[in-house]
Amino acid sequence: MAKGKKKSTKKKKAAKKKPAKKKPSEEVKEEVPEEKAAEEEKEEAPEPPKPAEKPKPKPKKKVEKLEEAETDEYVRLEYKDTFDKERAFKHVEALAFPRMAGTEGEAKAADYIKDKFSGMGLKPVEEEFTFTNWVSKVLLRIFEGIEGGLVLGAVLLITFGTLSATHVGFIIGVILSIALLVLTFYSSITARFHYKYQNTTGAFKLFEGQEMKSKNIIAKIDCAKGKDAASGNIILMAHYDTKSQTWPMLLQALLFYISIILCIAIPVVYIGFYILVSLGMIGGIPALTIYGVLLALALIDVATIIMLALNKTENKSPGAIDNASGLGVFLELAQNYTKQPLEHYNLTFVATGAAEYGLYGAISFMKANESELDPEDTYFLNLKVAAVRGHFYLPGPVGFPPQFPCLEVENLFKKVLKRRNIPVKEGSRWRMRVLSPWVLPGSWNDDMIPVIRGYNANRISIGGLRRRLDVIHTPNDNIDHVDIEAVDMVGKVTAEVLTRLDLRARP
Repeated sequence: MAKGKKKSTKKKKAAKKKPAKKKPSEEVKEEVPEEKAAEEEKEEAPEPPKPAEKPKPKPKKKVEKLEEAETDEYVRLEYKDTFDKERAFKHVEALAFPRMAGTEGEAKAADYIKDKFSGMGLKPVEEEFTFTNWVSKVLLRIFEGIEGGLVLGAVLLITFGTLSATHVGFIIGVILSIALLVLTFYSSITARFHYKYQNTTGAFKLFEGQEMKSKNIIAKIDCAKGKDAASGNIILMAHYDTKSQTWPMLLQALLFYISIILCIAIPVVYIGFYILVSLGMIGGIPALTIYGVLLALALIDVATIIMLALNKTENKSPGAIDNASGLGVFLELAQNYTKQPLEHYNLTFVATGAAEYGLYGAISFMKANESELDPEDTYFLNLKVAAVRGHFYLPGPVGFPPQFPCLEVENLFKKVLKRRNIPVKEGSRWRMRVLSPWVLPGSWNDDMIPVIRGYNANRISIGGLRRRLDVIHTPNDNIDHVDIEAVDMVGKVTAEVLTRLDLRARP
């Protein structure tokens, strides 16, 4: 009986232990109702905890992509070329005839441009102005004459006596001759002369400048948002006058650089020679030899200055390269943007007259419109020479201290040219900061005027010009020297840069 009792007690203990084991099973039973749990999960799923956290990173990624696209426009712009090279080339052919400022040829070219603007549905405006050739014909020639006289006179009047006021005076005179040469040839200074003395005739009949007339042809295309809603203005310029000269540009450049070198070398040698003779360190035949060399250098310098002064300007050049090629691009761009204006910028097309006489079209436009143009939101692009295949030239600074072209636009050009695998030559590199402002008289460009007035300005030129320096400003500057592919390249690159500049517009 005792054993049976023990067994029963064990059973009772086991029975007592079972409910204790059931506790976890009871907990499972509470979780087990899967239908209820599934319903609870379904109710929780739409609520914002977990799903709301997932979309948050997505906008961040989108913002990053937008920021990248804004810094590099052609990532988000699949650009399509609409520039018609055949139509542009027809303009070049039509305008390739002599058209010097103040002549019937210039008036004929102005009428052609005006008619084409009207045919596009634009309303061209004639901006007439007067000017004289006093600066180029009289003032600069006076400087050249004084400079040559000082160089030759200083060498001829060398004596071997003690230092005297005469010697000092002539040494100073020779040094000043360099300054006069700078005034004659330094592009920003001559541009400022033309700006200031646009209508000066001169005080004496012998030094009188001829009064002449010309005009700019202007057409405007408002942005898609409307003129008053625009973020700024983009002004495209191209000069339509031509000129021919007695000496080809290659010879002019050679004469110019010879004169520059000699005007620096002669004073240095002269002063050193004078000191050595005064100290008795040199004399006799060696002294006479050095004196003969100095005199020969002075005569060469004077001869180069005389040749430059005799470089007569005439109306014999058809000006196909300079600048009918630029006008062809200019008119075709106007045609394109008439159909599809920029979104944020108003466009102004300015065909400038009398550029070859001294940038007078650009000067007159600035004087008439400067008060209405904000330097911060106005961009000038000068289309100059789009005829010879080669590298794109991005010009360097103007004047001293250097005033740079608009680097924002220059960087856009670099990106577009890189994308199109077109070689580029930059004038803004440090080694060009001194050389690029030096330009032969008559080789200045319209973009210099807005630059010296504090505006954003760039010039659009295509290279290979060294092969054409014997043609520009001569009767041989005809349509045979214009490459249609170069015209096409300049047109497409310029159009793409304008579109990308438009994308950067401030809201």
